[in-house]
Amino acid sequence: MKNKICTLLLTAALAGTLAIAGGCGSSTSGTAGTAEAPAESEDAADEAVDEDTDVAEEEDVDSEDSEGDEEELDLEDLEVLDDEEEEPAPYDKEAESYFEANTASELLKNHKNILFTETMKNSSGEELYAYDMFVSPELRMIRYANGDQEFSDNGTYSGFDTQLNMPYRYVFYDEESVQEQDDTYDEFVYFWPGEGAEEKSEEGDEVTFTCYIRDNSMLDMVFYDQEEEVEADSYIERKLVFNKDTKEFLRSSALYYHKDGTSVDIGSSTMTLDGEALTPDQELLDKLNNSDSHTLTLTLDPGTEDEKVLTCTVGKGCTFYPSVPDGYGFYLDKDKKEAADEQLWNESEKDLTLYGFYEEDLDGEEVEIDEEDLGDIEADGEEDADEPELTEEELQDLLENGDVQG
Repeated sequence: MKNKICTLLLTAALAGTLAIAGGCGSSTSGTAGTAEAPAESEDAADEAVDEDTDVAEEEDVDSEDSEGDEEELDLEDLEVLDDEEEEPAPYDKEAESYFEANTASELLKNHKNILFTETMKNSSGEELYAYDMFVSPELRMIRYANGDQEFSDNGTYSGFDTQLNMPYRYVFYDEESVQEQDDTYDEFVYFWPGEGAEEKSEEGDEVTFTCYIRDNSMLDMVFYDQEEEVEADSYIERKLVFNKDTKEFLRSSALYYHKDGTSVDIGSSTMTLDGEALTPDQELLDKLNNSDSHTLTLTLDPGTEDEKVLTCTVGKGCTFYPSVPDGYGFYLDKDKKEAADEQLWNESEKDLTLYGFYEEDLDGEEVEIDEEDLGDIEADGEEDADEPELTEEELQDLLENGDVQG
């Protein structure tokens, strides 16, 4: 469930809030239908193909002439283009104002605590996960139905991992890393991937936004935890219900509609304000804070001006989850002679001393080439260009014997 070298990204981050169809007052819809284009005659279609072929050939010539003048788009450019192409649904902006009113930082201005409960299922209606997330000024905590849990703990985070059957405590790189973890507990209600608020309805003191996801690639992102692909022409409908006066979130549910029109419940969520406080299990706290303990000492960038020493002590029977920036390799010694085995991160009895060195990932890394190297490369390219191409017979001989005769 957890990544030992990176900050835990809560499973809850995918989930937002969910909804139920049915029984809302007057409804205003922004859903647009689709129309089929009339069929063309065979002659007209053939003429169109000929015209398209001519145009395509002309475009290919123009493309070759201007190839060297094309500008490459960076990621920021692509994001701008993507934003320009996406048309917001009719009620997106208004729904987002409700989302913003339901962050933990906003709700705790008027309430002493928040309990957000959610269940998420796959496209067949089988449960993927369920959890309770509790937030107060003193505590942040998430508790999953499978027994996994995590909570803020004296400036860091601790928890229990059911796969290891072991308590753990985070070792954070810096205060910013702790803040990033705190922020994962701030949002409860937001749009799912590719989702838009197409309808809004009011009944009594409640307002409901009905949201849809129709793009298959976005549906795959929602159902990321299942092996089978979603059906073409299927979609998700979510209803998010809020208090009309306070904008506070009340409940939600989601339906997945198959292409044949049948639907399946894929989850629900609720929010309770100023309810009974959740607390970490006392037995778990006793294990973490046991005086019969062991210590992790992790030195990052040893011997450099960026050297940083992180330490953490937990009771025996508990382990450590270092949360440091990506790109570090870990060793048992300062000379990098022996790499740290991954199983060492599960050490629960002995003191552990490790050294971390920043090692950039070479995948996609650009290699700088000076002018002299570039000249050599160009010269090699010219020599290769002068060499005669192999005949089919010579190529076959090369493949069979590793040499070319003649």
